Amino acid sequence: MPYLQDAAITTSITLDTRLLEEVELAGGIAAVREIGVPPIWNLTKGGTVQVKPILLEGVLYFGAMDGVFYAVGLDGRERWRFKTPGMFLSDPLLSSGLLVAGCQDHCVYALRPDGSLAWSFKASEKFAAPVVAGRNLYVGGKDGVCYALTREGGLAWSFASNGPVSCSALLHEDIVAFCSWDKAVYG
Repeated sequence: MPYLQDAAITTSITLDTRLLEEVELAGGIAAVREIGVPPIWNLTKGGTVQVKPILLEGVLYFGAMDGVFYAVGLDGRERWRFKTPGMFLSDPLLSSGLLVAGCQDHCVYALRPDGSLAWSFKASEKFAAPVVAGRNLYVGGKDGVCYALTREGGLAWSFASNGPVSCSALLHEDIVAFCSWDKAVYG
């Protein structure tokens, strides 16, 4: 496997007998039929891909460390790109037909499947991966705040902890729980 020799495989998805591998150190994403065989296609971008892509109607959607959110068809062709000034280090979420991702530029972005911006929400620090429940999206920030955002991108409410929130919130019935670097769990 010379093309994967020094790479770390972080995520794989099985689809239509194709194995889609996210290759962290190679800085891209590849589609292969079987392990050890050269890829059907290999898409390398300016930044490492460390997130699990979303697959929707034959298109992979993912953000990369080059600050770009990509849409790539299963044929390996790029459909569109959305450039930001920060890196994408958390998995995107599909909610109400929108692709939602937290970015290291202190924004949460909601993109339509055609690549256009539906809305963005800016805070004072970086975001963890968003989760959705009911009418809200929940996302933790390195500023120590757990944000509840409406599906239109407005702030529904927020709760400040005493340390950064770098993991996704947990949801159960009407309870939103999250942990903070202050060694506490809030809910």
